Amino acid sequence: FLTFALDVSHQYPPPPSLSCFLSLGRSLSLLLLVGSCYTTPAPRSAVSKIAMSKLILTAISHATEAEVQDARLGTRFGRMDLMSQLVLLAVESLKINFEKMSRERVAICLAAGTSSLSTDAQYWEGRNTPGGFSPTLFTYTLPSAAIGELAIRHRLTGPQLCFVGTSKDVLPEAVDLIQRGEVDGCVCVSANVVSAALSQIISVPKAASACALFLQKNGDGLCELGEFDRDMESLCAKFRQQF
Repeated sequence: FLTFALDVSHQYPPPPSLSCFLSLGRSLSLLLLVGSCYTTPAPRSAVSKIAMSKLILTAISHATEAEVQDARLGTRFGRMDLMSQLVLLAVESLKINFEKMSRERVAICLAAGTSSLSTDAQYWEGRNTPGGFSPTLFTYTLPSAAIGELAIRHRLTGPQLCFVGTSKDVLPEAVDLIQRGEVDGCVCVSANVVSAALSQIISVPKAASACALFLQKNGDGLCELGEFDRDMESLCAKFRQQF
């Protein structure tokens, strides 16, 4: 809960009862988020020597809250927060065979539209329930928690990055990781969850969906990634209309 609204509090002011958590957790949470999203850049000279690869969109998928209700992804799935469930379901729908890949050469890039605000709000509401705050739910009060669940399920050990807010940083970062030669492919996910409780706090309509795609160098797939394909959500929406 210490990450509550750090990245969007300037846009969606929290209620007075939660303001103390913002000031208390700001420094620690920023350190956690920056630490989890940091990668050591390759030397500029090394980048210039890497031949630019053709980048292929292998698969694209979309998941909604309604589909989560019917998903059967094991007992662990039922204990997750909604954003983690959406992320796992969207990636599962890609039907990527990770068995044929070097798992340390597969990256994960996630954009969490409203951070973990919906889960944070749900966790905060637990203060008034018998037994108090939920230890299980606490695990998901970081926006990067969904990455951990995804990595565990598919045993992916490559670079993992979490962005809060827009999904426009996901594809450029994935492209950069592949072109630098750090990975052979990247699981890209954009998730946006606004619960009913959060909707009342920040005055934004309810939402619960995730889109995912797998990007790799060369090989077969849906199409080659275009030079100006930078907005992941727009790209996924375009493919949903076509298929």
